[in-house]
Amino acid sequence: MQRTKFICFDWAAKYTSIVFVLLFIGMAADVRAMGREEIARRILDYYAKVPGERLYIQTDRTCYMPGDTLWMRLHVADAATGLPVSRSQFVYVELYERQRDTLVQRIMVKNDGSGVFASAMLIPRKAATGIYTLAAYTRWMQNFNTADFAYRHISIGGNATATNANLPAAVTGQQTIEVAQRKGQLLIKMRQVSGGDSLFCVVCGSGNLVVTPYKAGRILKMSEQELKPGTVNIAIVNGSDGSIVAERAYMLTASGGPHVDISGTTAGRREPMTLTITAKAADGSPLRGRLAIAVTDGATAPADSLSKGVAQLLQAQPQYDLGQMLRGVYPPISHAIETAQYITGSVKGTLGGTVKKTQLDVINWTTGNRQTFELGDSSRFRLAVDNPNGTEFAIEATRNGRRKLLELNIDTLTFPSLQLPRPDVAIRPSELLAKQAQRQQAYSRNGIDLDADGILLSEVVATGKRRTRREQIHNFARLEAPRGYQEGDPRIEKAFDLRTLLRPLGVPMTKSATTGQETINEDRCLVFDENSRCDFDEIEDLLARPISEVASVEYFPPNAQNAIFGARFSPTMGIQGVLFIHFKDGLEIVKSKREHLPNMVYVRQQGYEPWFSFYSPQYDSREAKASTRPDERTTLYWNPAVALDENGQATVTFYGSDSSRLYDVVVEGIADDG
Repeated sequence: MQRTKFICFDWAAKYTSIVFVLLFIGMAADVRAMGREEIARRILDYYAKVPGERLYIQTDRTCYMPGDTLWMRLHVADAATGLPVSRSQFVYVELYERQRDTLVQRIMVKNDGSGVFASAMLIPRKAATGIYTLAAYTRWMQNFNTADFAYRHISIGGNATATNANLPAAVTGQQTIEVAQRKGQLLIKMRQVSGGDSLFCVVCGSGNLVVTPYKAGRILKMSEQELKPGTVNIAIVNGSDGSIVAERAYMLTASGGPHVDISGTTAGRREPMTLTITAKAADGSPLRGRLAIAVTDGATAPADSLSKGVAQLLQAQPQYDLGQMLRGVYPPISHAIETAQYITGSVKGTLGGTVKKTQLDVINWTTGNRQTFELGDSSRFRLAVDNPNGTEFAIEATRNGRRKLLELNIDTLTFPSLQLPRPDVAIRPSELLAKQAQRQQAYSRNGIDLDADGILLSEVVATGKRRTRREQIHNFARLEAPRGYQEGDPRIEKAFDLRTLLRPLGVPMTKSATTGQETINEDRCLVFDENSRCDFDEIEDLLARPISEVASVEYFPPNAQNAIFGARFSPTMGIQGVLFIHFKDGLEIVKSKREHLPNMVYVRQQGYEPWFSFYSPQYDSREAKASTRPDERTTLYWNPAVALDENGQATVTFYGSDSSRLYDVVVEGIADDG
């Protein structure tokens, strides 16, 4: 057997967090066409120029009923090191119905500033029973194979079980590499190989990079303490020409990995419960990071059997092609790392000619903010904007103060067509889950029509067998409004103005002291333009907009549930009503005015979802505990960003429900050091 001696060098100048290990075997250093240093340099250079991203989707549970809220966190890690990263500031999440192969919903999740990507989806109330798939990716990941996207299967209408035993076992090349782990060592051997003394063994992936000379027919031994667990590429490389003689993927398991301990107190109905989480490394040192914690009713929604957990990030197949890395062949890049949101397009003359020294005025209809951009000699533009979902921008092009003879064209956002993985999944209806969900939802919506479909469906044009789904515009909490006008309602088109629409809904109106016209009583009603709250002056501007621009209207009469929108209670007036007015249209580009004003466009692109706070009742008083409101929660606690302190500990407190007796606690995350 070959004896190895490890000498480590910090290669941080090339690629952070990868330790480059050279193994000297007591033989003369090879100085042929490609030696140890050159092989390592090319791999590190590839990592630096093509940084990979891995994603894992964590949800509060995997079993839901129509109308439930799905809470999620997206864990993002570097594909080479396994460390948490946030180079991309946005993650796209899509929900597919498996049976009909249909895209149901797409949302955009923004980094909260601390590296946490978290949001929520409302399961459509008319969702069919079956298996659904969540897919997540970044813009940068669209440059590569869609098989490297993150996928997670959930069930709607019952409990599901699945077998996902997709362990990497890919072997390429004409020879077979034998790999085993024994007594704290990684053993590598390949028989019947030619190449003499110019062979090298390369182990890379999951934060590892090992390059060592290899002699045919011998067993190469590496200490597991010098390696990080996860899926690695093991290859025999011919140093004379850089060709790969044999290659395979191998799942490197840890002999002593990190340990997470969960301790706490159980309590009775509506009593406080406290959990303490302690995370330590294999050597006993505390871990730091932000973890996601879910506590669910174990009897109603059994523990997740559809996913291997965040370890999927480590068990995934290697993302890099070692042959291309050694040859210096880089993939074509058409999508940049998305660090901000942009509106891109071009401006040209109405006769098709190029124009110079054009000025663009960009107005955010939600905030009223106005920006001016000078294009100079370029006809292309890339405008950085802050774009929460539902925001509409008006863009006008002028040249020398004139609007004529100019035409604006906006680039349409593109999304990938996915080939969804199909695991062996079976769904088992759960009567208990259905009954609890129905009672909880019925109360939380205060008698609102349970058959109404109150889910935001992103505007998509499906490919292949997938159907096109039309966007239904709704408020940011995605609750069904008891009164309003849906998109396409003929009453909107026939109305004279917005006031004509609002009066039949019972929206409180008053006479404006400044204009003398009828306006909305802001003391008795909160008003939202899209999902942005309006003050008095903005309400006046809102009512002045043409009725042809109105897409839909939602009105929530005075009710206690309006507190979720920020409605206030007054002893004299009671609680405020809430009004949402949405403007055309759900497409990315509103083209209704372009026949008359080619130099102006209205743009509404996919925007990021606002941060949703998980609602958990506080039974901290005798009156609260004695409340007759039923508490049938299936998810009792969800927090996607629990920070571990310097001791590797975190404590959370929540209250039990009326029915929970058995609890499932899931803690997932990536430590700061991977």
